[in-house]
Amino acid sequence: GNQPNCRCPDSYVGDKCQFRLCSNYCENNGVCHLTASGTQQCRCTTNYYGDRCQHDKCDRCLKGKCSINKQTGNVTCICPDGKMAPSCLTCNNYCMNGGTCTMNAETSMPVCQCILEMTGERCEESVNSVQQSNRTVSIVIPILLLLLLMLVAGAVVWYKKRIKGAKGFQHQRMTNGAMNVEIGNPTYKMYEGDPDADDVGELLDADFALDPDKPTNFTNPVYATLYMGAHNSRNSLASTDEKRELLSRGADDDLGNPLA
Repeated sequence: GNQPNCRCPDSYVGDKCQFRLCSNYCENNGVCHLTASGTQQCRCTTNYYGDRCQHDKCDRCLKGKCSINKQTGNVTCICPDGKMAPSCLTCNNYCMNGGTCTMNAETSMPVCQCILEMTGERCEESVNSVQQSNRTVSIVIPILLLLLLMLVAGAVVWYKKRIKGAKGFQHQRMTNGAMNVEIGNPTYKMYEGDPDADDVGELLDADFALDPDKPTNFTNPVYATLYMGAHNSRNSLASTDEKRELLSRGADDDLGNPLA
């Protein structure tokens, strides 16, 4: 009830006045304009005629020679039988679908009188088909525009989701109140292009080196005792001295805290 309605100028139609009545109406470079009653009318170039400039004037010469006066638009044909006339056409099989043919005395052109159901210069078109064609165009064009709009909207939504998904994998600093609890990874920062990537070397000791005489792995004696079995625990890298040292530390802690 509160939807806006458009009152279109004479030359436009549609719920938003988006369609021009004369758009692509005239053929062969004809110029379209609207009459006082609102119907389309074409002004054809010299070589064409018809309600939509769809007919070539030289077609009336059949296979004879055609000459057109550029100023008047009159046609002169030299017909295959040698006759010179404005047209080589006759009423012989000219009108279609039951139309009645007569020769125009001024133009020497055959003229068809069509039955009610047919129309066209030679009664070649059905009245219903012409009306149906116009109705189909008025329906198809809005549907195509709607589909195009939906396609553009879908592309925009897809693009935004893709950008949002890409941001989910970007590096973000972790904070706990005012405290920065981020655990730095120099290798990751190096590839991320973080502005602080030049300070990665400060996280590593420049004099750091591995002793080739010392093992680079370690073991957990509690895990070895519980899960690896007695035999494997004896063969593990944890020595008896290490176990003894751990036990002695535990005893000292118990003596140092008598309230425990």
